[in-house]
Amino acid sequence: MAEIYLTITQFEDLMQSIFCSLLGWTDDILKENVRISWPEKGMPTWGVEENIAFIRCYEEDDPYNKEREHSDEYQVSPDESVRETNYTVVMRVDLIIYGSEAFENGRTIRDKMYSDEETKMLLNRNHIYLKPKESINTPKRNDEYFQGSWWKRVDMSLRFNELVIKSTVMQMIDSVDVAIYEGDTGSKIADVNINNE
Repeated sequence: MAEIYLTITQFEDLMQSIFCSLLGWTDDILKENVRISWPEKGMPTWGVEENIAFIRCYEEDDPYNKEREHSDEYQVSPDESVRETNYTVVMRVDLIIYGSEAFENGRTIRDKMYSDEETKMLLNRNHIYLKPKESINTPKRNDEYFQGSWWKRVDMSLRFNELVIKSTVMQMIDSVDVAIYEGDTGSKIADVNINNE
């Protein structure tokens, strides 16, 4: 089986695309209004009424992240086999939403994450699954006072399970040398070579 996992950049790009779609921000200029935190290069500032969202994606510390399942799946050559390691990581996405429609945009994202079939299919194709019971926090108003004005702000978070499958090529053991001794302190009575052929 092929390896399955998204890099953090791929995960962020996927979430950015999903939130743009859920909010109907489909033209190229509006797509820039969902910004990924910690960009390499800065982005222009925005106005107090302009609707904009920041996303921050990271792996959340969770006991489920520590479980691993190993399987020796197949032999790729006479000298090598592949071990697959399957596990799930809990990914968290924090959203900070600004603008005149901040609260409504937070509600739209929350509601459509449960109901939008295209979003569900896109997540499933990438082996990512929303954790509905413990995922979506109610959008919380958290307005900010900045440069003499109150800026509307809403914070919310989502949690996802992401399937990860990693493959490791392992060298096969060709032979083992075994020495046989008599008793605990006895002398060597035999040398044996066990060969894999």
